[in-house]
Amino acid sequence: MYFIAIIFGVAGMLISWRLKSKFKTYSQTPLQSNLSGQEIAAQMLADHGISDVQIISVEGQLTDHYNPANRTVSRCRCGCCPRMWSRSPTRKSLFFPTVP
Repeated sequence: MYFIAIIFGVAGMLISWRLKSKFKTYSQTPLQSNLSGQEIAAQMLADHGISDVQIISVEGQLTDHYNPANRTVSRCRCGCCPRMWSRSPTRKSLFFPTVP
């Protein structure tokens, strides 16, 4: 009985380690579209005609999710992927235009 619990525990730790490792690797890879994570989420909603869902930022890592109770898409703003929410001053935003 304990043997099975140990196997599942070790397997869970290995899977968690692998997922976090892949996330760390790919969170440093720049996107070809040069869009932020928030802009991509907004574009996905707009492409499907969804206009009543709000995009919010939350603390944590790998915490992105949709909450149907309050119709929000939560995006992580962890220190591991700052490019997901921030924009460089030289990039023009599709959804949040700057006022001259």
